[in-house]
Amino acid sequence: MTINASNMQEVTARYKYKAAWMEYRKILKRIKDEANLGHDFVDMTVRRDVGDSYMQRIRNKLDDKGFVTALNNYNHYYYFSVAWWPESNKVVASRF
Repeated sequence: MTINASNMQEVTARYKYKAAWMEYRKILKRIKDEANLGHDFVDMTVRRDVGDSYMQRIRNKLDDKGFVTALNNYNHYYYFSVAWWPESNKVVASRF
């Protein structure tokens, strides 16, 4: 596909959507891996090129699934924390 002035916005939006979807899948895989190790939270760094609105959508999806999330952006990365607790322990950790 040739990128020119007329389709630049569409190409950028498509790239950000794909990047956001890949980051979301990566976050879910990391959560699963950490949960299998017995951990109840994970801190990770996400590329900044995903975009603010897409990163907020990812955060909303995780919040809807019952996770507690924290999101900070700095330089070219998002610093993202996700926490979860077993049904028997709903005490919110002091770090949030």
